[in-house]
Amino acid sequence: GEYGLASLSKEPILEVRVHSLPNEGVAEPRIALETIVEINGMGNIRIVNVHLDYSNKELNLSQIRYVNKKFTDGKPTIMAGDFNQIMESKGMQQLGRDWNLSMDARAFTYPANNPNTKIDYLMAYPRNEWEIKSARVLKDGKASDHLPILATFSLIKF
Repeated sequence: GEYGLASLSKEPILEVRVHSLPNEGVAEPRIALETIVEINGMGNIRIVNVHLDYSNKELNLSQIRYVNKKFTDGKPTIMAGDFNQIMESKGMQQLGRDWNLSMDARAFTYPANNPNTKIDYLMAYPRNEWEIKSARVLKDGKASDHLPILATFSLIKF
């Protein structure tokens, strides 16, 4: 396709897995990119990168349910990406019960040239084991039609 997912890390990458997301043949294929990173003094952290479907709300909700079930297994995880859902949506409300979302609905990320909605998220699981030290939207739309989010998480319990 014309775009894809990638993970960059200054820490050692131990493993990378690609997970096909539900599609039902109604939209272009989507994936979740899982990367296991070794953090000195903390152990392994899982990073998940997603870009969920925008064309079909039911398919999007199916993809949200899939990633929520797949990656809520007790392992410390940070998930990021374009969820194509506003914070008040059913799917994001579901994720908010299990994940610590880094910012509220007013942290607009899309479109980059005149942001007026939030559909991009950084979040951590398990919800109560992460503290968000800082989070902000960067006002730099050079690389994408979405604005990037920068967040610092601290694992409270490991």
